[in-house]
Amino acid sequence: MKSKHLLGVDGSVRIAVVDKTMTEAEVVSRLRSGMTIGIGGWGSRRKPMSLVKEIVRSDLDDLTIVSYGGPDVGILCAAGKVRKVVFGFVSLDSIPLDPHFRAARQNGTIEVEEYDEGMLQWGLQAAGIRLPYLPTRAGLGSDVMRVNPHLQTVVDPYEGETLVAMPAIPLDAALVHMNRADIHGNAQYLGPDLYFDDLFCLAAENAYVSAERIVATAELTADAHPATIRIPGCSSAASSRLPVVRTSPRAFPTTTATNSSSANTSPPRRTPSSGRDSSTAISPGPPSPWTEHSHERRHPRRGLRRRLRRCLSRRRRDHRECVRDGPRDRRAPRPPTFSPDLVLSDGRPPRCAAPGRSVVRPTARSRPGCRSTRSSPSCGTASVTSR
Repeated sequence: MKSKHLLGVDGSVRIAVVDKTMTEAEVVSRLRSGMTIGIGGWGSRRKPMSLVKEIVRSDLDDLTIVSYGGPDVGILCAAGKVRKVVFGFVSLDSIPLDPHFRAARQNGTIEVEEYDEGMLQWGLQAAGIRLPYLPTRAGLGSDVMRVNPHLQTVVDPYEGETLVAMPAIPLDAALVHMNRADIHGNAQYLGPDLYFDDLFCLAAENAYVSAERIVATAELTADAHPATIRIPGCSSAASSRLPVVRTSPRAFPTTTATNSSSANTSPPRRTPSSGRDSSTAISPGPPSPWTEHSHERRHPRRGLRRRLRRCLSRRRRDHRECVRDGPRDRRAPRPPTFSPDLVLSDGRPPRCAAPGRSVVRPTARSRPGCRSTRSSPSCGTASVTSR
């Protein structure tokens, strides 16, 4: 973080922060063991994975992690950095439950506080506006109250309704990831959803933002609405550039990564920086094939759906042939094709007389309303004779 001294009108010296850019190592050096750290994003979407992996390399431990979890929580649990997890879910989307988090929870190596997603949001909101709790209906009638016996209920003094008093969840630090940011810490998201990254920053004493690109302040609103700048510089302590753009999973719409790569606990590859000083320069690396534009998006289940459609199409075709021609042995070869010297008994050429077309042998059984087993004009059948 760079700053300069300004001389006030009254002769006093004031410090004006000019550049908040920091490296991942500098951000993690400001964290301490035992802290409560909130990690933004949603599942495996837009997670500050470069900062998470830097925590794995550090000597931090005994951390309390608050997150709508994904690979971030799993990696920290696998590295033994976590004492307690406060979460609404910990999922990799295509994998319902993160395997590292599940193993840590089953082995009893971590403490957990599991809330409803809306309750976790309300806890961050209460901490952001400095209230001890906020009333909510979320959690009523569920096991959330049973597994969290410390939760209390309050009675609405106006209507007499019983509500859950969701306690505030204050954070010592928040780590979020955005698409773009400037050197002053103004951060912008370009995807369809902000998730609750702004609440994480409001609930934290210090917020640290990793960004895909560091741009000029004027560029933030050059091609996007000012409302997309949801994290102002006054609420962020630092803006950290990624050493490699592809290290963050699913930062729509610029880059994304698969669950397998985001769940890898090995350190990310760093490439030599170019241009400016290494603490603020970014090496974009090769273009990523995982861009999430609508015409290039790769759906993890698209291949499965295509195979299911093909299988269903084959079944429908086989059913039509069975109704029309009757059951046949699938191991037997298909009927031969018509030869040019074949004609129907009424003198008409067969419909599928073209070379390569399969023989069509309609029978009486092809029509449910026909009782006769012999070929008859009412059933739309005809016998084939040779010229």
